[in-house]
Amino acid sequence: MLIRFKINEIECEVDEEKEDLTILQACTANGIEIPRFCYHEKLTIAGNCRMCLVYVTNEEKLLAACGIPLDENFDDESIETEIDEILKAREGVMEFLLINHPLDCPICDQGGECDLQEQTIAYGLDTGRFYIKKRAVEVKAFGRLIKGIMTRCIHCTRCVRFLTEIAGVNELGVLGRGYNMEIGTYKKNVIIESELSGNIIDLCPVGALTSAVYAYKGRPWELKNIKGIDIFDTVLTPINYQVKGGEIFRILPRINDRLNEEWITDKVRFHYESYKIIEKMRKDTPSYKIQANKFIELSWKTALKMVFKVLLNKKNKVDLIIGSKINSTNLRIYKELMNRLGSKNYITENGLLFKKFNYDFRENYINSNDLYNVDQNDLVLLCGINLRVESPLLNIKLRNINFGDDEIETRKKIGIIGNKFDWKQESEYLGSTVNSMLKVFEGRFPYCQQIKKSKAPLILVGSSLLSRIAISLQEIRAAFEIASNIKPENVLLITQGANFGMALEEGIFKENFSKGGNVLYSIDSNEYKVSKTINYIIYQGILNDTFENKIDLYLPSKHYFEDFESDREIYVNTFGQRSEIEKLRISKGNKIKENSMIGYIQLMYLNKKEMNRKEKEQKEIKITYRGIKQKEKRQVKINKNLTINNIIDNYYMTDINSRLSKNLMITGQLRKEKKIMEAGSWKNKTCI
Repeated sequence: MLIRFKINEIECEVDEEKEDLTILQACTANGIEIPRFCYHEKLTIAGNCRMCLVYVTNEEKLLAACGIPLDENFDDESIETEIDEILKAREGVMEFLLINHPLDCPICDQGGECDLQEQTIAYGLDTGRFYIKKRAVEVKAFGRLIKGIMTRCIHCTRCVRFLTEIAGVNELGVLGRGYNMEIGTYKKNVIIESELSGNIIDLCPVGALTSAVYAYKGRPWELKNIKGIDIFDTVLTPINYQVKGGEIFRILPRINDRLNEEWITDKVRFHYESYKIIEKMRKDTPSYKIQANKFIELSWKTALKMVFKVLLNKKNKVDLIIGSKINSTNLRIYKELMNRLGSKNYITENGLLFKKFNYDFRENYINSNDLYNVDQNDLVLLCGINLRVESPLLNIKLRNINFGDDEIETRKKIGIIGNKFDWKQESEYLGSTVNSMLKVFEGRFPYCQQIKKSKAPLILVGSSLLSRIAISLQEIRAAFEIASNIKPENVLLITQGANFGMALEEGIFKENFSKGGNVLYSIDSNEYKVSKTINYIIYQGILNDTFENKIDLYLPSKHYFEDFESDREIYVNTFGQRSEIEKLRISKGNKIKENSMIGYIQLMYLNKKEMNRKEKEQKEIKITYRGIKQKEKRQVKINKNLTINNIIDNYYMTDINSRLSKNLMITGQLRKEKKIMEAGSWKNKTCI
């Protein structure tokens, strides 16, 4: 039904069947601004701030625009948003909100992006009439990452609704009533145990919740935005680095409704403090170990000669392991370098996880389903994946598919194979062993009948499964297709590392890699154990905290967001979507080199013209097999006695950047050990 109505004498129309809009959304769509504090398009409607009051003809009172849906009753109605009665009501609302507000804008980190400031100027009075003593609320301890000055809180409940509805943790709530109303944790001084807790900082319209890491460091108008990505997650969430003077001051999300909506993880939001620590700790010139824990500095010319002496020695077998942040250009350079040396012994560090992988078909490592329409799937099965730590943003998409659905018949069927984890969602646990997965293939669980009846199932396979069992994704898809007639595109792989798919695109896979070499050439990679056969290590990267004392030759290189020739670089996420990042320079001095420059210099020794010819041939070969559909179906043979264990023990300690971030390290310890913090501990950066 087409609904016709007027907003401030402007004729508008809405198709009720296609659009389910409220008055506030209709006004916003037609370019009419309505102030709000509690309303947020990604959260349920609360309607408790009363700033969005509008007048509708034939209604006795003003209505809250955020909570009134447009239906057939609004046909030929008129909505007013700027009449004197509404303006007077908004002034009254603002006056009540400011009664207990401390008005400490000069020392508040929200200054410059505060909704309360802006709406007070636009809709508030220029004088106050409240002369009684204001109330004060104690500082709340929400952890090392979030500073809670709750005297500034206006009780919009955005933070409560986000943690309950999106993050799935019921740790914040409204306590008391009237004058004594507060927002806090149900237990005193308990940290918020969510991998997404930092998003309540962005949601807070005032300065009640701000970043403890960013406290008193800058104002938003001083900072420059540079596009980046969440390098810790294969989704490659778009982010903005906010920088000033070559230093990262904070990290904020970029909105992308198909991927992250407007959320980012705590790990990427707060890890940036580690870059300053890295710059202080690492050397800016090549160095060579002459004896235990004693290094001498070398010139780049001498260091590269030593590298070639090692690489060209026919007695040496070189293992090249590439870090998970290296871009596709550098992947191609170092693959070509090894090929020119007559070796195919190269792999990415995340590629080492998998026992077996079929790289012949692009659909085996690039998912065609981006989970944007995940609510259309009527069944979800998780196989060897802990979504809370392996992909928190995918976790919230799947966790909320049943939100608000109280009918048992229409609720999605969710099953889990692998270690139990605190998913905060109704699910059916099927076991943690490989035998449990075989029973699913054989249809021996009651849950299997639901899989067969499902019209749109979704199977998510994680690294925990493929790292333990010598089985490929293609074989898992074939088994599900035989057992339950599930289409291959409905079985998705969620991997670790930003460049896993890009490495396979470039032809870097584990089948060509064999351990047993005596020389390790590591390109910004340290998340693995060094083989016992290695007696010489060349480390080219930022800083190594895993086998630092074993390094024989160190070549300093730049961070991944500095490590490309042009001003932009493209990464490809697990769904095959391109993510663009801009060059960000934070390394001090000119002595530290890009990985690409080091690789090109090495290739110049090996005839650069030959490299260009092979690179062209490689691209032509890659195009010939991309997009070919697979038809192979065969039975799966695996060891039933193996258990599917989570590969991530501590979410915050999976990367050198997060390990060197003191606040993330302590947050990980607190959540793991379930310690209770003292109120206001964000003030003391040394306490635990």
